[in-house]
Amino acid sequence: KETFCYIGPEFLQRQRTRYKFLHVSTLEYRKGIDALLRAFAHVAILHPDARLVLKGCDQLYPSKRLFGHWMTTLNQQERRAVEGKVTYIGDTLTAHQMADLYRSADCLVQPYRAESYCMPVVEALACGVPVLCTAGGPTDALIEGHVAFGIQSKAIPLGADGQQVVLEPDVG
Repeated sequence: KETFCYIGPEFLQRQRTRYKFLHVSTLEYRKGIDALLRAFAHVAILHPDARLVLKGCDQLYPSKRLFGHWMTTLNQQERRAVEGKVTYIGDTLTAHQMADLYRSADCLVQPYRAESYCMPVVEALACGVPVLCTAGGPTDALIEGHVAFGIQSKAIPLGADGQQVVLEPDVG
């Protein structure tokens, strides 16, 4: 049994009674999708009406395959908690469709480990959508204020010299 369904953005407009989190990325490890799924599992247990929409990019990346992989990393309780509550969209959307997708969400969540800019945060804010994103990275200048909030993170050194770091978002 698949733990996700594939639907178009028009469905999202009809689901306003449920709180919807949105994540937009390639669903690679550096985008923090595993941390997001674990965190959402805890939210879904406490708030059964919560939903998570994942927007991947199947035309350029193996986003759908990566999503399937990250789902297998959840433990049994987490998988049960998110079952039927995660929607995956992999289609390429127009700029207007993306704006509609952002506006259909209650909050954008981007718990990245490594980013150079994180354009989805900028796009969500431009659409008036509140944002949760990793603190300590390139979005710090954007998360000051009342519509964007930082997810606590810990810098993890990479390599022997420790000159490069990734940010590990706090799932809690």
